[in-house]
Amino acid sequence: MENFSESFLRKKFPTVTETQRKKAAFSAKTYTEEQLQNYCRAAATGLAAETRLVGAGDREELLAAARQELEKYEIALDAKRAWNRVGPYEKQYSFRPSETGDNLDKLPQLLELDEMDSVRGGLSLEEVREVYWL
Repeated sequence: MENFSESFLRKKFPTVTETQRKKAAFSAKTYTEEQLQNYCRAAATGLAAETRLVGAGDREELLAAARQELEKYEIALDAKRAWNRVGPYEKQYSFRPSETGDNLDKLPQLLELDEMDSVRGGLSLEEVREVYWL
């Protein structure tokens, strides 16, 4: 999910700083969608509480921090939802099935034909018939 989150966040949120994207990618990878929704609600509540503060000397800093926290969880929630919509092939490989020939180095290595012949892990058809009386 890590590569997916980073590329998704880079495309969907180009104006967000790299630090914010990394924090959002970490949150998307770490938390469930429900947890992220709860964090968004809590951050929104915190932002509302900070907004109501009157006369605080560092009010702008507090508001900026609360906005960044809310934005981080909203971005992470978008990434998590997008990840949940992705199919199993896309989750495992970063390329399309039609591009497999160009990306053989990224696929798990299969046994060579001579290696498969030398591996003796199963029964022959005759042995199966003998064992199971078919």
